[in-house]
Amino acid sequence: MNVTAALLERSRDRWSRPALTTEGGARLTYGELFDAVSRAAGRLAAAGVRRDSKVVVFAENCAAYAVVYLACARLGAALATAHPGFRRGELAGIVADCDPAVIVVDRPLRPIVEEVVARRATRATLVEIDSRDEAVDGWGAEAVTGDLDLPGTHPVLIAYTSGSTDRPKAVVHGHAGQIFVASAHEWVWHLGPDDRLLLSLSMSWLYGLVTSCLATLFAGGEVLMLRHFNPVRALALVEERGATVMTGVTTMYVKLVEVAGRRPVASRLRMCVAGGEPRNDAAFARFADRFGVPVLDCYASSECLPVVAHDTAQLAGIHGGAIGRVVPGVQARIVDPDGRDVPAGEVGELIVRSPGQMLGYLDNPELTASVLRDGWYHTRDLCAMDGDGCLSILGRATDMIIRGGANVSPVEVERVLAEHRLVEECAVVGIPDDTYGQTPHAFVVLAAGADADGGVLREYCRTHLAEYKVPSGFTFVAELPHGPNGKVARTRLRTHAPVTGGERP
Repeated sequence: MNVTAALLERSRDRWSRPALTTEGGARLTYGELFDAVSRAAGRLAAAGVRRDSKVVVFAENCAAYAVVYLACARLGAALATAHPGFRRGELAGIVADCDPAVIVVDRPLRPIVEEVVARRATRATLVEIDSRDEAVDGWGAEAVTGDLDLPGTHPVLIAYTSGSTDRPKAVVHGHAGQIFVASAHEWVWHLGPDDRLLLSLSMSWLYGLVTSCLATLFAGGEVLMLRHFNPVRALALVEERGATVMTGVTTMYVKLVEVAGRRPVASRLRMCVAGGEPRNDAAFARFADRFGVPVLDCYASSECLPVVAHDTAQLAGIHGGAIGRVVPGVQARIVDPDGRDVPAGEVGELIVRSPGQMLGYLDNPELTASVLRDGWYHTRDLCAMDGDGCLSILGRATDMIIRGGANVSPVEVERVLAEHRLVEECAVVGIPDDTYGQTPHAFVVLAAGADADGGVLREYCRTHLAEYKVPSGFTFVAELPHGPNGKVARTRLRTHAPVTGGERP
């Protein structure tokens, strides 16, 4: 079994069709893609990559990123992701953790890598690419054409998590799991040869590299690449290149609406998907109004994917606040702290079992055992599932606010606030309180032209929430901090929140 062999088998009748198109318009057909993979495999092998080697890729989105991933798979090596926004210390941690044979580095980022190499004893060879270079066939090495036949559990990808819960962890995925993930999204989203997916997510994320890029290639479609998300360039690709599918995070859809303004939008988008953050119905309604297409939910984690991913045909029967039903082939349960299933509609921890789940954390059996038990991955996300199988995400257990002994879900409060006309974006965190232990505090980005009025927002919350869930205070900010993965950086918000009691209107 091999990811590259599986894609090659599907692609034999697509040789002349476009596979990858860069931001500047340079294009690789499927035939050219596999020729590049063969020569990239030769280049990596000459640099010392063998079966079981690790290859760190530190680059912006480009055709070479996908080529290197498939070349690593061909050789039986594992690609380790490093977000291009990482600084020296973050990259050094990854290099020390996985001990790569090769670091593939984007030319603009090379000084960071050279500093890491100079400060650490590492055997890694540097192979340079340039995401700004529109020439997509510059590998210039003797081709390696045979794909190793490997066990399905052989490692092919090491994804370093965003660190939203702690320091980044190295999540290891095998060939069989990657093939399932790509195939599952292909058929759940009805991807096909006529689709053009706008890739605005970083390929250093599974959501970008596998869920979006690899799934589109499995379907025979074309991937329209942005080096990194830019709303002006993204809108241009939608209008000028005829993108039909977009995957992203909430912030991206908000920014697209902003740059589109009030002018007509020439869009062929048939499906847009958001993941990584709680659903923002108000923002998605504005996007649907301007672009004529709803934004659908997907839910997964670096450790287990996919869990929920649905198409427009499934929207009927999905209740307000729910994100959808689990993907066929994936099992999901909601359990109490003792591991017992809770009744339908009650809140508990989501645990899942998927063919696409991780093999484990790299060289960390203790940490692996703490979340993978009897084949089930324990997400530590608080969820509820109704009698129809609709799943609602209420937040991470670690984000839960406990006010006077009562649990307050930040996601629930954010969902209410996001519906108000004054609010463009919001996030809720718990702050210390002398009386209640914790109280919810809201950070709010105002809608264009709106005036800050915490009193209005508080009264609005009181009409929709129990009193103990109403934020004790509001802080109005120009923008919310986001991590490299696009999620709101709640830890940074907590450091800027009032010490106690909140900033009261």
